[in-house]
Amino acid sequence: MSRKWIDLHTHSTASDGTDSPSELVHKAAAADICFMALTDHDTMAGIPEAFAVAQNLNIGFIQGIELGTEYEGKELHILGYGVQLTPDFEAFLNTMVKAREERNLSIISKLNQLGFAITMDDVLQRCQDTTIVSRPHIALTMYEMNLVQSRRDAWALYLGEGKPAFATKKAPHYGECFQAIRKAGGVPVIAHPYLLEKSKEKSLRLFQELKNAGLEGIEVWHSEHPFEMQDFYYQCSKDFNLLATGGSDYHGSNKQNIHLASGFENNVNLSDLQIVEILLDQIQKNQKL
Repeated sequence: MSRKWIDLHTHSTASDGTDSPSELVHKAAAADICFMALTDHDTMAGIPEAFAVAQNLNIGFIQGIELGTEYEGKELHILGYGVQLTPDFEAFLNTMVKAREERNLSIISKLNQLGFAITMDDVLQRCQDTTIVSRPHIALTMYEMNLVQSRRDAWALYLGEGKPAFATKKAPHYGECFQAIRKAGGVPVIAHPYLLEKSKEKSLRLFQELKNAGLEGIEVWHSEHPFEMQDFYYQCSKDFNLLATGGSDYHGSNKQNIHLASGFENNVNLSDLQIVEILLDQIQKNQKL
């Protein structure tokens, strides 16, 4: 039986997923995925391994990345599809990694002030095969050190936005992220906009502002998007002349209720290859600029 599904938002152990790049692609094959993208946070370290396995398994593959910045004080995530690891883009990623490292230290400091005996070395010991260390790794460390009852509690009580150990990341402006992605031959797409802004009215202003700054697509289909909002985002993609993409945002056991291809309770399940064809066409155009 031929594979049918598309998943353009996945993570591996190179950032905060729990499957190695090769394990991820093998699971994608088992989930009947015919086309996928690896979009680890601030790193492309897992791309070569994932791409090689995807070729062997005859899975279409787009190399990608997910960058984190902010918009009006809230976290804004940007997917970059088709990016090439040029010297300039590698240097840009180094600034993103440095911002993430500074944020991690700030989080650890806040946890210490709250009375938790945890160090950055404790975290690093638990993610030696990881290129990018982030909050999920801190949550895991807190759980394994019996500082919280579960990783979910670590997020809900301390690490999530607005919680006592939350720290913002001093990353480049979103316009700089768009420019860096496009300069590297990629297509910048806003990731899971519902997690940034739930108001439809404010979302319209958001999309217009981001498009003016260089945004080229909206992640319409996502595990945490209600069906009504998926319809709304799809209409926005047409109204603003932006690409429509989608994916599960699979992280393995770090997000246990989210599954490759199907997302959360079958709310993704993309099979329209035209989504991929339009994206690949735009990638080719940007790589010729």
